[in-house]
Amino acid sequence: MTSVALKYRWRRPSSELQTLQGSHGDRSIGRVERAIAGDYWLWFLTCDLGAIDIARHCHLNGAARTAAHAAAACEVRYEALTASIAGATS
Repeated sequence: MTSVALKYRWRRPSSELQTLQGSHGDRSIGRVERAIAGDYWLWFLTCDLGAIDIARHCHLNGAARTAAHAAAACEVRYEALTASIAGATS
């Protein structure tokens, strides 16, 4: 098993053990949750990036074997999205 370094804060909302919520400062970046069937974790980009099309950018993005791997994948997608938005506005 390889360790995964995460850049952003991931916490369990309330006492829910099968869900993690990621944040970058006060911005929500994503959610990771245990799949109902199977032994894997789903990750969703649920970012708060202002005036972008949330339906287009924020949806189920994939699955991973562990919660940490799913969170890392979500972080990579979040960074790619924020970079593309920054490039479009400059």
